[in-house]
Amino acid sequence: MHTTSLAADAAAAIAAAAIAAAPIAASAIAAAPIAAAAIAAAAIAAAAVAVTATTAATAASMTAAAAIAAAAAAATAAAATDLDFVLLGDGAGAEGVRGDSQI
Repeated sequence: MHTTSLAADAAAAIAAAAIAAAPIAASAIAAAPIAAAAIAAAAIAAAAVAVTATTAATAASMTAAAAIAAAAAAATAAAATDLDFVLLGDGAGAEGVRGDSQI
């Protein structure tokens, strides 16, 4: 009978431990979706930061490209002015020579 009593005591202790652990397990199970949602939200936020950084880099790139294009247009206009002077002269018989007209 003593052995049966020990077995019953052990079974009761195991049952008590299981009952005590049940709320902890339930809390962990309930917290898992919240943790997963928080991780997903953090991943989405990180992706948004990456997209913002990429957009900013693209905008900076486009601004630089526009500045280069403007500089190229100014250089082309200056070159066209110089070429016009060389080809047409200053209208006073000094074709191809800058400065005062030559007689």
